[in-house]
Amino acid sequence: EAQLNPDAYRLSEKMRIIAAAFSDLKYRFTILEDATTICPQNYDLWYDMSGALSEGTVDKKLLENTLSPILLEYEENSREIKDVAKGKEITASEYDDLAYYVAKDGGNWWSDNTVAWVEIDLGGPCSINELQIHWWGTSYSNDYDLLAEVDGEFVLVRTEDDEDRDESYYNPWGVLQGWDKLTSKVRVDMRDGNIDPWYGKYYFGIRQMIITGVEHGNKNVVSLNKQIKTNKPSAGQELIDGDISTYWTSDESSSWIKIDLEGLCVIDHVIFEWLDNIQGRQKIQYLVGGKSKLQKKGQFNNIHLPGIAGQLSIELQNSTTYSIREITAVGSCYSAKDILKIKVNMGFIKPDASYNLYVIGDISGIIEQLEIGM
Repeated sequence: EAQLNPDAYRLSEKMRIIAAAFSDLKYRFTILEDATTICPQNYDLWYDMSGALSEGTVDKKLLENTLSPILLEYEENSREIKDVAKGKEITASEYDDLAYYVAKDGGNWWSDNTVAWVEIDLGGPCSINELQIHWWGTSYSNDYDLLAEVDGEFVLVRTEDDEDRDESYYNPWGVLQGWDKLTSKVRVDMRDGNIDPWYGKYYFGIRQMIITGVEHGNKNVVSLNKQIKTNKPSAGQELIDGDISTYWTSDESSSWIKIDLEGLCVIDHVIFEWLDNIQGRQKIQYLVGGKSKLQKKGQFNNIHLPGIAGQLSIELQNSTTYSIREITAVGSCYSAKDILKIKVNMGFIKPDASYNLYVIGDISGIIEQLEIGM
């Protein structure tokens, strides 16, 4: 793809030559990183970055400030509304090989049983705006349940009564409105079918399922056993050890806690496990490059505060004592290598094209060998 934008390639080469003139690693890295934004397909940039990083260590604050905009753009792009089922794993009561096409661009899946099911694994939690079923022929279900996997358990979210089906006699489309539960899998349990007029044996048939929504990605505890400092020297590990039988306490009215997340993390929410009740007021800050990027004050047990952080800072005020069992930050963390690989992938117009997959794989291999912190 570099050939599609020769001006970008030439500019990146000029920047690569300029970077080589600097002995200070900070400037060399910054220029080369900017150049890879202009032309991520330029192999020589990545080789030069590898050489520069082998000579020293880039400051963590510089890394966080440089890479956080990439992660922010990636997260914003990930939240776009799309068909979250497309290309995902699908299983069925029979004919799995045919069911595969239902979650792609369409095909024909059938069932010759009087009850049947189709299940799509969305690959992680998704919010669902709408679900469409393109039935095959006249073999639609007159009575079905639509189930969603929420927190590891299937729950009923819609039935056939909720479907808005068009009036086509053959191959009708049915539309169901979404629901407010984050969903990892979708399953259609079908009953009361219609035998097809051609083969005289298929009770159910589906051409395609389209599930419109937003992928949220798998979330984990990102604070567990990370480096921690508090206003009490050599204390605080109790807060992030995953054991609620232990607790941290401070009798200083102005206390503080800082958790180094050892990477850039996209945080969804933070949970405070108090020993008893909430004590005083709290101020939560998400730090990137040592500077506050997001903060909120109040009294918290469980606070939904989406944002990016390299460090979590918590100030405790307005109480004579504080006793906390655990502080749990939930989200997804990325290393510097992860973010640079994301950047390369985002830099291609068609990253899934076979010829681009080869280039992306090569550059990702170079990135994997970088001697870079975070």
